[in-house]
This record gives sequence, structure tokens and C-alpha cells, in this order.
Amino acid sequence: MELVVDIGTNWVRSTVDDSFACVLEHIEQAAHAGATVAKLQLFKVDKLYSEKRAPKQYKQNKRYEFPLEWLPKVRECARKNKIKLWASVFDEETAAEAAKFISGIKIASGDLTNDDLILSVVTLAKKYGLEFAVSTGASTLGEVEHFYRLIDDKHIIPYILHCVSLYPAKASDYNLGCMHSIADRKLGLSDHTGDVDPILIGMAIALGCELFEVHFSIEKVISPDMVVSLLPYSLSIYGREILRAVEILGNSWKHPILEEISEQYWIRRGSDGLRPKEE
Repeated sequence: MELVVDIGTNWVRSTVDDSFACVLEHIEQAAHAGATVAKLQLFKVDKLYSEKRAPKQYKQNKRYEFPLEWLPKVRECARKNKIKLWASVFDEETAAEAAKFISGIKIASGDLTNDDLILSVVTLAKKYGLEFAVSTGASTLGEVEHFYRLIDDKHIIPYILHCVSLYPAKASDYNLGCMHSIADRKLGLSDHTGDVDPILIGMAIALGCELFEVHFSIEKVISPDMVVSLLPYSLSIYGREILRAVEILGNSWKHPILEEISEQYWIRRGSDGLRPKEE
């Protein structure tokens, strides 16, 4: 079971040095809180937004471009803290530069239909032995199936993350029942509620989720991702709820638990129809 924390835009501080230190602190605290994967968002604004059609988003996100030259030291920090390093990528060039420093690569919901980027990322995932995931927010089943047809002959099995592309989303928005339609896949949940909801977590586990992704911040900050981000204490609780749900679900083998064995003598009837059964 994987618990992925998306650092997103929560690492930016007033100086470059402070921002870099903050990235490392996010990784350390995420690992301490029980996460198995720390994920970065790697993009170049010039390759993501139209400055003409989306001037506000273009200007706002310029400050959240992650310096790729930090990746070697960030990778070492992840290794030291025994946590995997993943990245969401948004263009082919950045993906190629980042691939040799990460262990997992993700396509965000907005690029589920970006065939060129998907095929490029699949090639990188195979070349470097990366885990591969894709989110499905704001998509239809037909678009998810198109994605699978696109990579069908690539001999790679991705995580497909059920997602609602709202910041924040309500648990009641998640329509987890739709996951039955992709039940033969490796499933995950990208949770944008910004909350720890035991029912949402438990139902996702019961439906076959093997990965949970949440946004994470070491402290309250002003950033686009803060509204859906868990703080360290909440992240620890989230991880414990996953483990509890896994324990409750158990496995598909019907058998009496150890403590029930002694009960069999008293609850089974003997040949005369009365309890307990003859020895």
C-alpha cells in the first residue's frame, strides 16, 4: 500500500535557500509521518499556460517552477529518509530531464488525453524502470479507456487514480462506485478533500485501492494547494486509517480466526441436536 504526498506548491518561501530547505523538510516530515512516496510537481509555465489566454495563471505559477538542478540533492534526501521520490510532469523535455532522478512518474488529470505526453512518459518509465500513475479527474470512462488502449502494447501497468478535480472536493463528490468499471486495473485514489475521512478511505480500500495520494504541507502557508493539504499530524492519522481499513478488509479466504476455534466445540450441535458437540 502506497501513501503518496504531493508537496505541490507548498515548498515556496521568500528566498531560494529557504525554499530548497523547505523541500527537504517536507520529505523528512512526510517520511516521519508514514508516507511512502513524496511527489513533486515539475513544470515550465511557458509550456503549460498561454500567457495571452490565462495571464493570471501564467503569472501566479511562474514562482512555483521547481528548479530541476535541485533534483540530485532532493533524491539523496529521499533515499536517506527511506521514501520514494516521484514527480508529476507536464511536458516532454522536463520529464526527460527529471526521469533519471525519480522512481515514479505521474500524468496529471489534465493530461489524461494528451497522447504525445503520455507516450513519451511511458517510454521514460520503461527506460528507467519507473512506477507510472495517471489521475482521472474531470474525465469520462471513455477517456480512461482511450488511455488504456493507447498504452495497451507498451507492457507497462500504471496506477489509475480516481480523482475529483475540485479544490477542495467533498467526500460525497467522489462517486466511488464508478471504480467498479475499472476494477481490473491497479487502482488508487487522489484525495482532494483536505480531510481524513475514514469512510472514504475504507470504501476505497474495499474497492481495491492500492495507493492513496494526498497533498501535504509542513505548515500553514499561502499557496494554491494549501486548501487541500494535510499537515503532519493529520497525515499520520490518514496513514493509520489506511492500515486500519486494510486490517478490517482482511483477505478473500474464509476461515475461522484463531480465537474462534475453541468456540466450535460449544456452538456446534451433537448427534442428539444439543450443544456442545460430542468430542
